[in-house]
Amino acid sequence: MRLFLSVDLIGSTAEKQEGGILPLDAAIHGKFHWEINPFPKWHDPIFNFFSLFDDLMNSAIIRYNNYCDRKNLDYYHSEEDQPKVWKRNGDEIIYTVLLKDAAHLLHAITMFLSVLRKYREAVGYSSDNGKIDKAFAAKKDKRLNGKATIWLAGFPIVNSEFAAQKSPARLGEKKQIPPTLANQYDVFETKNQSQIDFIGPSMDVGFRLTKLADYRKVPISFEIAYILALIDKNIKNKSTLSERCNAINNWRGEEQLYQDTGFFANFFYDGGVTLKGVFGSELYPHFWLRSPYTDIDGTEQKLLGKTACDTDAVLTRSEDVFNEKNKYLLRPFFKGCPIFGKEQPQYSEILSKWNSEFTNHLVMDSELEKNRSEFMENKPGEDLSDFEDVFDNLGLPQR
Repeated sequence: MRLFLSVDLIGSTAEKQEGGILPLDAAIHGKFHWEINPFPKWHDPIFNFFSLFDDLMNSAIIRYNNYCDRKNLDYYHSEEDQPKVWKRNGDEIIYTVLLKDAAHLLHAITMFLSVLRKYREAVGYSSDNGKIDKAFAAKKDKRLNGKATIWLAGFPIVNSEFAAQKSPARLGEKKQIPPTLANQYDVFETKNQSQIDFIGPSMDVGFRLTKLADYRKVPISFEIAYILALIDKNIKNKSTLSERCNAINNWRGEEQLYQDTGFFANFFYDGGVTLKGVFGSELYPHFWLRSPYTDIDGTEQKLLGKTACDTDAVLTRSEDVFNEKNKYLLRPFFKGCPIFGKEQPQYSEILSKWNSEFTNHLVMDSELEKNRSEFMENKPGEDLSDFEDVFDNLGLPQR
């Protein structure tokens, strides 16, 4: 399973429109803006977000590694265990990480929300009302607040991973690749000039959930709510999973994230919402985490009657949803995990067929590339469109 963590700027569209398309609108220190900075006025606030958030993520990884060294721990310590940038989509950064177990999910979410907290702290947003501290802002370049969304997606069952080839001979072509290769997509991109895409119903859900995000609420997919509830129920058990979760909670305390209330006291439910096309347009369970540095834990929360989720109630509701929506949902599991280790019916059979089909595709690609090279050697400089006739005569199975 793969976790996706999205952070998007709040108010970036208005910032771009207000700043104008050219750097000519106002005098600064007696000079026009363009004489000091050739970019539009919105340029620096937007680009500061990208560089600052990435820097803070790297700093969080270093702090976590130092924590592990001090405590003599080896939990999610390697580079591949840390969230990495998948893509930048407009004013949004999407990180992803291939999960090893349920505690790894808790680790990645804790790290991501800690970075969001550090970002807000760095740009001057206070915990009182979620608005910019004017005195702070006067001393800094103008920075924008951020909102976050987190979702889970399983591969290669339910969703698919693709490598979009960039080489001229295969422009626009996409081929399916195994999850082990997708996890090394940085190396894969360097060697094969490819970009990994993740496509499927879980990805659609995640992008729909981003529309529900604001500076107070971090929407999470239903499967994450289920895993967090089950972790909370079992975290006191004497098991490897509980040991790892407790170690991560101790690190969360050091990061001053939910320091006074704890992680699971910041887990809420807003009922069902309609996400276009999801669950056949029936209601989707809207769970969310309190975003760090907001006032949702104050008087507004009391007026709204919001209380943290009851773990048992979440698990009971989860069973109902998994049974009612089995057409759309696959219960998440991690092989070898004492709590989440139950493999879903027919999963191994489907995965075996998928691997067999993929192997056939590799053979076809290998044969096609071999004959493509022979064709180019025999007819150098000729149009590759003639190669289609050669391919038709190869006797290879059609896709």
